[in-house]
Parts: sequence; C-alpha cells; structure tokens
Amino acid sequence: SGATLLCYPKMRVAIAGYGDLTRYICKEFVKAGHVLVILTRSYKPQLESQGVAQAITDYSPSSLRAPLADCEILISTISDISSAYTNVHRNLILACQESPRCKRFIPAEFAANIEAYPDEPGFYYAPHEPIREMLRSQTDLEWTLVCIGWLTDYF
Repeated sequence: SGATLLCYPKMRVAIAGYGDLTRYICKEFVKAGHVLVILTRSYKPQLESQGVAQAITDYSPSSLRAPLADCEILISTISDISSAYTNVHRNLILACQESPRCKRFIPAEFAANIEAYPDEPGFYYAPHEPIREMLRSQTDLEWTLVCIGWLTDYF
C-alpha cells in the first residue's frame, strides 16, 4: 500500500499557474481525492482529461473572486523574479482575504532557504519580501512557505 497524500478531509484546492510543477501537484492531489481548480491565463485542454477544472483569470482580485469562493486553500506556483511576482501574489492574498472560504495560502516561495539566508539572493529577495511582509502583518489567512530549493531545479 502506498502513502496517502495529505491525511486530511478532501478539500477543494485552487492552484495559481500551470507549469511543470503544477502537473505533478495535480496528479497527486487528484489521486488523493481532492477537487482542483487551476487558475490560468489561458485554456489548457490537457486538464479536461484529468477531470481538473480551470478558471481563466487575469489575476486581478475581481477575476479571482468567483473561482476562490468555494475553495479552502490556494497554492501558487507562479514563479518570477520581477515585480510581476509581487503584483500577482498581492492580488492572490487580497482575493483570499475577500473569499468566504479560502483562508489558507501557499505562495510560490520554492527556491530559497529564507531561514538561513533571508535576504539572499538579492534578486530573489526584492520581489518576495514584500509578500512575506504582507503575510506576516495580517491575521485573516493561514499561510505556509514551502522552500524546497533544489527540487524545483528539475522543473
């Protein structure tokens, strides 16, 4: 018998972005019985065969309201080292705060060891730290930073 992903009640999970890492997350979350909705800028036909819903969004708070209304958690896989990361993640947080149910958030914070090196590398720190600070300064959302570093080099 194999291990079961997340020994919690089945959840409705939103995932922002659809890249290589998201494909693996989708496979395992669906296998575990969770219901997924992928937030994406463009239609992804390959999701239909997996039974995964998708919501087309421009990542503005208004375009995120409906897809997040009945989700319990939002996971972002949108990785960027420009101000676009900060802008999108700020909107994701605001949309979760406005949502009646989506009160857990995992930002795309996969590459750095922020406990040992919180401000390194500098190019990564600049767009990510404002989001970390926004999360630290609020109490509406539960949040987790998942720093898996080298694993994301494969995606």
